[in-house]
Amino acid sequence: MPDGRGNPLEVSAVITYMIDRPVEALYHINDMSNFLKNQAYDVLRRVCGKFPYRSNDPNQATLLDDGSAISKHMR
Repeated sequence: MPDGRGNPLEVSAVITYMIDRPVEALYHINDMSNFLKNQAYDVLRRVCGKFPYRSNDPNQATLLDDGSAISKHMR
């Protein structure tokens, strides 16, 4: 997936999730594992697209150095 500058990245993540309304999920989602996989991919793609992997600007958050700040965008 591309970073904030369009450079390709290979990304891996550990996803923790909680189903808030399990009864609704049971009736409205046909394939829960596929749904979760797609949602996780979408979140990773949006977050990685906001930030460059590296930057010369010390005030700019980067994927390489600012994981704790970036993780707040994934909630």
